[in-house]
Amino acid sequence: MSHPINDAIADDAIDTVAAMNDDKVCDMINFDYGIKMYDVAKALKKNGIKRADTLAGPVMTMDNLRDLLTVLICDDLMSRPGPHGWNRGHTFDIIYT
Repeated sequence: MSHPINDAIADDAIDTVAAMNDDKVCDMINFDYGIKMYDVAKALKKNGIKRADTLAGPVMTMDNLRDLLTVLICDDLMSRPGPHGWNRGHTFDIIYT
């Protein structure tokens, strides 16, 4: 079962990418995430995104690029600290004054 906050984060990533035009999607993948267009096939495979199959073999479509950017943005949003701070296995002593 998923958490409502995680669902909201995923929805936000999907909505963000859906509002972009094709050029913006390519620019973000290339410039913001540093994935060159010749490396996109590796990034798709790494993130578990299947390319469209045709008679000529697998091809990359704009939908594949949108899926990749959605995964990248969702990962970024999920890695942000929460509203109560980010606790990576640290314990904090409570000091009463």
